[in-house]
Amino acid sequence: MHRALRLTLRAAMAMAAVLVAAPAAMAQIPGMPLYTNPRYGSGIRVHADAGGSSEKMIGNQVLQGGVSLALGPVGFSASVGSSSENLASLSSCASRPTVGCERKKISASALGQFRVIGDGNSFLTVALFGGVATDLSMSDALDCSQYTGLSATVCNIDKKNNSAKRMTIPVGASVSAHIPLLITSLNVWAAPRYSFNTMMNCPDGANCGVNGGDVRVAIGADMPILGLFAIRAAYDMGKIGGQNANFWGLGGSIGFGGVH
Repeated sequence: MHRALRLTLRAAMAMAAVLVAAPAAMAQIPGMPLYTNPRYGSGIRVHADAGGSSEKMIGNQVLQGGVSLALGPVGFSASVGSSSENLASLSSCASRPTVGCERKKISASALGQFRVIGDGNSFLTVALFGGVATDLSMSDALDCSQYTGLSATVCNIDKKNNSAKRMTIPVGASVSAHIPLLITSLNVWAAPRYSFNTMMNCPDGANCGVNGGDVRVAIGADMPILGLFAIRAAYDMGKIGGQNANFWGLGGSIGFGGVH
């Protein structure tokens, strides 16, 4: 009886959340610059970055990990990231899921670049880029077919409540200059872009916002160390949904090639 009562309350909370909480839960996790340095060489690298902002609409620190691969003029990278708050609770949600766990999200992104001017050894390099990013919630992994009755109803409501996703598609160009130093070098770059924002899977009756786009610019610097390690920093500025949202990132990578 107590179990049935808990499930009923959970179903009611989930139904209400479809109408009042979905817009907040659907958002892309912000706070990480888009790294688009066009000065790369053939190779593979593993990256880790931390980001943050003083903007109230961003707030939490964001962590990101990913991998990049370059072959000649073509570069590709894939990353996953989340706020530090979400990461801290993901392990507990995996072992003891609660109603709030369905709102815990990570973001996933992929970026492709094609260098049109210069190469890994040129003073000036220019590349065109495009990518896609979206958010993934724990409810995406729920298999409701394993439940029956009220449990199946609750499961399907949870999935519907968290089905809304914002897909971001950035396209732009990046330019980089190579500055030789005494024992290493510094690559500075800038990349304006236009980010298309598209809402997907918005539940019936929910206000998920509208499709649109934002103009943003990222500037950054990379410094290779002994050809194996590299550190990087970036600052991303512009608007998100008509509001100013500026944030920074700092990270490093290890691998073979990929940075000159």
